[in-house]
Amino acid sequence: MQKKQILIIGLVLIGVVVLYLVLKVSEKKKEDSRAVFQTEIIVSLKEGYSVKDTIFESLDGVNQQVVALIHWESKDGFDQQDSLAVFESKGGKLAEIFNSTDWVFELGNGFNGDYFRAEDINKDNLKEFVITRSQGGNCWTCSSLRVFQVKDHKVIEFLSNLPETQVIYGIMDLNKDGIKELIILDAEWEANRYLDLCHACSPAVDIIYAWRMNKYVESSIEFPFYYDEKIREYENEIRKMDLTEQPPDYYTGRVISIFLNYLKKGDKKEGWNVLRKYLTDDQLNNRVSRGRELADDVLREIQRRHFAKP
Repeated sequence: MQKKQILIIGLVLIGVVVLYLVLKVSEKKKEDSRAVFQTEIIVSLKEGYSVKDTIFESLDGVNQQVVALIHWESKDGFDQQDSLAVFESKGGKLAEIFNSTDWVFELGNGFNGDYFRAEDINKDNLKEFVITRSQGGNCWTCSSLRVFQVKDHKVIEFLSNLPETQVIYGIMDLNKDGIKELIILDAEWEANRYLDLCHACSPAVDIIYAWRMNKYVESSIEFPFYYDEKIREYENEIRKMDLTEQPPDYYTGRVISIFLNYLKKGDKKEGWNVLRKYLTDDQLNNRVSRGRELADDVLREIQRRHFAKP
């Protein structure tokens, strides 16, 4: 019996060693392939171009892809531009299947979410990759995320046709079901200059897109807990404001944001009641004269946009 146990232990150890060697060989082949592909990309680049970063993954589970961030800089160093390129291995050679110069910043989601570079976020057996996009400037939508996957030798972007006032800025599993939601920032009030509020004063609200029937669709009303937390954050911020120092525009922007969060959770009537409460004379009595005038403008604008009969 003791000899049999020793034999079993010996076989297990041999199996572990063999598995380790197989994995090492596989990893070595992967590293060699990565080096070959990166060299191939570099050799193909024109003067002034260089590889800034790469993702080396089988995104579709069948073929090998290389996502490359390629940097260009002029000889005098005054002009520069990043571009996103996706290559796929065909017959041992790389073929470019996608290219974009739309203000790429870095590979991976650089803000507001669980950081990753390539991951199956929607559990459809395809790995998505994400880039952080930046176009400079001072606006809520100046930085955002773009989410892609590779399917049937083509690069597909999720939510590529959002209005210019909306951008992806978060990727999170809000309901802990293993499938991540896309968090969209809606900065319509800032972009369209409603009430002429400043950038920092402008109200905004998140829109939640969930994976439904093989695509991401707006599902904000399914996540009331998310908006309840946002409402609490804004209300806490208002309570802590120094009423004699904060401008009425800043206060009013936060109040509108509270209403917008009620709107997204499907409780417009309660949002209207809360909005009116925060814009009463008692709440505005320590503010400059524009406070009452602005509050009246807000109430009229909200009524026009969300309560007027068609």
